[in-house]
Amino acid sequence: LHPRAMEQGAISSILEAMRRHHDIDVLVFGVTSLNHLLEGIRAVAAMEVDDQIEGPAPGSGDFLGEIAKHSGPEVITGGMRHFTACEALQERGCRCFGLLCQVSKDNQVSQGYKKGQVQE
Repeated sequence: LHPRAMEQGAISSILEAMRRHHDIDVLVFGVTSLNHLLEGIRAVAAMEVDDQIEGPAPGSGDFLGEIAKHSGPEVITGGMRHFTACEALQERGCRCFGLLCQVSKDNQVSQGYKKGQVQE
């Protein structure tokens, strides 16, 4: 489902709504939506990527690029700084950054390292 959401412009729409409205509910639900999309990428990677193939889930590079292109980290951290007392936003914002790191190829170790065959 996440590739279709990307084709329909979900990422840019979510981030634009978060940027324009800067309302606590919009920010919480926006970050939650991004988290669900990231979870989808991670789930696809777990099911479809063979142990011999390294790298992020199919389509995740586009997803990460879209988030960066639309200033996603800045929008999320801006909301977190503005609404410091909102526990839901703080937790979901941190989770979003954690998920972004997990699906990024730059933050992954090789399969050989995981199996103890390679030192990195």
